[in-house]
Amino acid sequence: MELRTVLVALPALQKLATLDLSIKCLYWVRKLLSQIDGGPLKIFNEIKNELLEKYGQHIGDGKYNFEDNEKLKIYKEEYEKLLSTEIEREFCRPVITDSEFIRMSSNDMIALEPFITFNFTETEEEQT
Repeated sequence: MELRTVLVALPALQKLATLDLSIKCLYWVRKLLSQIDGGPLKIFNEIKNELLEKYGQHIGDGKYNFEDNEKLKIYKEEYEKLLSTEIEREFCRPVITDSEFIRMSSNDMIALEPFITFNFTETEEEQT
């Protein structure tokens, strides 16, 4: 999976961790977030900061300015490569069932699909 996939899912995972879930489900969601925070996210932030320092000029409050368009172009290319980096790591996969009674957007659900197993029971009426 690409690093981009992790970054896209992160806000939805963080939102999920704030919901009233069963203790078991919440434990696994927090464990997944911990795996992401201590691994891919940490590495992403370190490399992103190195790229900003290399190609940009720090102007305060975490903001950077690029001296010329060439440096900005190189930074964007390197940043895109970083986002496209394949992650070879297994994450725990929390299971969310319909007994959790949670609400989320379709976008959040799509972002979470690589990380969460959604296990819902369908009645015959729902299947048609």
